Amino acid sequence: MTEIKKANGIILRKLDFHESSKIVHIFSDDFGKISVLIKGAKSGKSSIGKIIDILNSISFVYYKKSTCELQVLTEAELNEHFTGIRSDFDSMIYATAILELIERLIPPEEVHKRLFNGTMRILTLMSNNPNSSSLYFLKFLHFFLDEIGYKLELENCISCGETLENSRKVGFNVAKGFVCQKCSSNELINFTMEMEQFKKLQCSIAKKNECQLTDVQIIKFIELFEKYLTYHIEDFSGIKSLKLIRK
Repeated sequence: MTEIKKANGIILRKLDFHESSKIVHIFSDDFGKISVLIKGAKSGKSSIGKIIDILNSISFVYYKKSTCELQVLTEAELNEHFTGIRSDFDSMIYATAILELIERLIPPEEVHKRLFNGTMRILTLMSNNPNSSSLYFLKFLHFFLDEIGYKLELENCISCGETLENSRKVGFNVAKGFVCQKCSSNELINFTMEMEQFKKLQCSIAKKNECQLTDVQIIKFIELFEKYLTYHIEDFSGIKSLKLIRK
């Protein structure tokens, strides 16, 4: 049985298919991550082919066959090009890292409406404020961990449950997350920070702007969050896109 479906989506990846077509991976609002075939997309006359680019937000129509993994896209309209991201190298890298996480770690056709809306919001913020792209990526990474079931607790010690703000220092364990100074003596600690620095992290993640982290601190926390994710997900060795920034 074939059904006509309409959705909004973010283009994650595109591949050439035969002489004139493309296969496109899309993260959609109502149907999760799907793969579609766009016939004739490589033709200069194709109106759809012109807007099918990685990172673009589109509205689209496709024919869904339950017996097929690859669906056929028939209509598409551009919603957002995220020009501000594309004009800044670092912003484009961080945006690509967001797409990579969704592409690699979200199962096909698993609906994540909140993740879709959060991704659109972060990409919009990045596009409007490209100089803050690393901070927005840190916020997204924390949000993403929560959405896929690996939330990083920022309020209470993961070992004893005490409020972390009552501790003079905070430790980070890649297997568990943040622990208070007292519990740090009984855990393998990969990174230790003063409470002032940890409060800035809490504040930044909580969508506040009065206590932002420095670029060095942001990058360090991204690395810690990434190590935490790598520890918990088998066969995930890290975010490949970020290697371009780290060189």
